[in-house]
Amino acid sequence: MTFTATVSANAPGGGTPSGSVTVSDEGGGTGIVNLAGGTGSVTIFPLTAGSQTITASYSGDANYNGSSGSTVLTIIKATQTITVNGPSAVNYGTTGTATSTGSRGTGAISFSAGSSTGCAVTGTTVSVSNATGTCVLTATIAADNNYAAATSVPFTVTIGQATSSVTVSCPTTAQTYTGSALTPCTAAYKTSDGLSAASTVSYTNNTSVGTAGASASYAGDANHAGSSGTGSFTISKANQTIKLTGVPSTAIFGQGPFTLSASATSGLPVTLSAAGNCLLSGSSLSLTGVGSCTVTASQSGNGNYNAAPTLNPSFTIGQAPTTTNASVSPGTVQYSDYTTLTATVTPISAGGQSVAGTVQFSLNGTNVGSPVAINTSGVATLSQVQVNLAAASYAVKAVFSSTNANFAGSNGTTPQIVTQENAFILYSGDTIAQIGTYLNLRATVWDSAAAGYPGANPESGATATIGVITKMWIAFDIYAAGTCGSGTPSTLYARVALTGTAGIGTATTALSSSSEASYCVVSRLVSGNTGGTNLFYTAPDAQAAGLDFYLNSGQFATGGGWVNDPTGSHGNFGFNARY
Repeated sequence: MTFTATVSANAPGGGTPSGSVTVSDEGGGTGIVNLAGGTGSVTIFPLTAGSQTITASYSGDANYNGSSGSTVLTIIKATQTITVNGPSAVNYGTTGTATSTGSRGTGAISFSAGSSTGCAVTGTTVSVSNATGTCVLTATIAADNNYAAATSVPFTVTIGQATSSVTVSCPTTAQTYTGSALTPCTAAYKTSDGLSAASTVSYTNNTSVGTAGASASYAGDANHAGSSGTGSFTISKANQTIKLTGVPSTAIFGQGPFTLSASATSGLPVTLSAAGNCLLSGSSLSLTGVGSCTVTASQSGNGNYNAAPTLNPSFTIGQAPTTTNASVSPGTVQYSDYTTLTATVTPISAGGQSVAGTVQFSLNGTNVGSPVAINTSGVATLSQVQVNLAAASYAVKAVFSSTNANFAGSNGTTPQIVTQENAFILYSGDTIAQIGTYLNLRATVWDSAAAGYPGANPESGATATIGVITKMWIAFDIYAAGTCGSGTPSTLYARVALTGTAGIGTATTALSSSSEASYCVVSRLVSGNTGGTNLFYTAPDAQAAGLDFYLNSGQFATGGGWVNDPTGSHGNFGFNARY
């Protein structure tokens, strides 16, 4: 405040005093006024409001005595202003600090949100309660000794929602294609004021191989701003395998065709092929010959599948088996008769090819004839085989050798029963002789196929053959007269010899006696010079014949013989005559 001091001379004095005047207030403020023309001004401050005495003291000069004067001054409180200048913006979940400028007094400053609907202020801290509301602050400074109270004009604070963020997390390793939508990602949102929760993930291009997108969003609310996030992951090709059925582990030519079935786990079509001794038509696998066959199943993959491991199963193809059945006709033959050997090979065809080859027949382990080719019916026949074997059962074997490499050979056996050839024996030797000489014992034998055969069951026709009659021996059983056929005879043996007529032979030996005697002789068939059963021929024993040895005294004669009649029967006769 500026004070003016004027010093004048009291009457009767005159003139204008000079020098200085000291001005002071009650608060201790002072000021020096240098007089000019008896007056001067000075500013003293601060001054406190209220009623104060202002004193002016003139110290005098050479011409004038000092003096003083006072006045009472009333000072009113000064006005002041205050301005809110912050915060400019506060988001939900955060706080701001209220600030002000312009106040000069020392009074306390307070802030108020008044009728704001979105914020509150405590002390200097501003918080948001509703981000959609309003926030207007005012500041008030209280009065002090020198300044009156003041309130600011309203200050609008911009309030906003809490911020948020969405994080989408996807695997860094490639996901394998499955044919279905893949959803391997997760998402969560977080707000600036500490809220957090999982979010739903949406996907794009997440079915096929390639890069798939993932996104998630948070809608927010009145106090929280929404947000979104994205991610991605890679889908790689899936592996696949092939299942192949219908391929045999081994096969025989003529089998099939085999129906193959192939499928891939991907559902993609499988390509089939075959190499070797086989042919593939569609899914039908046919065998073309003996050897091996390899089937190949492949699937090359596509945009979503890798190529499948190729399957190459292979198998061997063996010869088609055959069966050979041997037969003989007739099944039973007599020694030296003919038989017919037959072999039937089956099957006659397989795999579209016919069986071909030859059959070698053997009888009792010995090959008979040359190999015989089978006909188109698979039959081989060897006719007019003479069976020169003793009575027994013999194996006839037929061995088939295939000339078609796709068919295996085989063999079969059947019995050939051989019985003894029928023969007939007739005693045709001497019946009387002098003592001391030899009586010729002779038996005539016929094969049943010989001309004039006098026995039962004669043979004729194409199968009738004459055997080797020298295989027969004759046993001459000598009995004492009157005991023919009883007791133990004395036996002489003789082998049948040929006579020059086919199938007719004779066996001859000699008997002597040193005294007169009568005997009975029975001629029978044996196998050798010690007897035994003849396995080549069978014949009934010859009719007994009487034998007499006599002393040539002229008094007694004995004889005998045999005759045939027209019916084929025969008879022996004998006589004793005394003269």
